[in-house]
Amino acid sequence: MATNQSVTKGSCFCKQITYQFEGEPVTKLLCHCSACKRLSGSLFALHYPIPPTNFAVTSGQPKTHKFIHPAGLAIEAAFCGNCGTWLYKQVEAKPFEDFYLVQAGTTDLEPGSEANGYWTGAPAVELWVTERAPWLAPVEGAEQRPGF
Repeated sequence: MATNQSVTKGSCFCKQITYQFEGEPVTKLLCHCSACKRLSGSLFALHYPIPPTNFAVTSGQPKTHKFIHPAGLAIEAAFCGNCGTWLYKQVEAKPFEDFYLVQAGTTDLEPGSEANGYWTGAPAVELWVTERAPWLAPVEGAEQRPGF
């Protein structure tokens, strides 16, 4: 992992697994697919795509679960075996194969503070908008994709 950029830290809920990444995420992706809904326990998931060379687990060992997304993509989700927090996933297909998709809610950043680019501005892309809850409005200015 490079050492000349800002470092963002994160963890699971119970703090048994911690991680860090350097630099800003490539973009912010908001996903409404059924897999993200189930893994996150919410109506969507906010992902920070981070190159693997900029990401490191710093304590603990995540468990992983491999599955095939309904769209046919192979995905490996990393989570805490103790508290169950989903931390990041790897997708074995374009356009995500070169990134860890870090779950934004697991970062130690809070709105305000030094979070800057993470919390300012909306996600750039919404994925699987055909599965978005009908009472949720599209994110203004975000590209709206029916799938990946």
